[in-house]
Amino acid sequence: MAAADGSPSRRGTCIGLFDLGRLRRQGTDACLAEAVRLVSRPDLGRIWVHFDTDVIENALNPAVAYPLPGGLHWEAAVEAITAIRATGRMAGLSVTIFNPRKDLDGRIAMALTDGLVAALTRPI
Repeated sequence: MAAADGSPSRRGTCIGLFDLGRLRRQGTDACLAEAVRLVSRPDLGRIWVHFDTDVIENALNPAVAYPLPGGLHWEAAVEAITAIRATGRMAGLSVTIFNPRKDLDGRIAMALTDGLVAALTRPI
């Protein structure tokens, strides 16, 4: 069954959805533990991580098309990517929804880059 926007349903797949409401209700640690459990299933192979930067708190990352308040801090994203990488299943990573035109002095790009470097190089 398709979603209201016409996209395919994720029901019956192993795709996990962790929206901000769920993160706030259950806590980021519990949601991250569940995400790690999902990607660690023995019937799965390698996975691709898709990181939309608009999940970061608007005050920290306003360089997005549709900024919304109440997002994550950079460190939470770093922890999530590090934990997924630690499973040994991560084949790659894409980063989207970053608008450099809204980052006039480059500080947001630097924070994003520093976070990604930390997530991809931390000892696991």
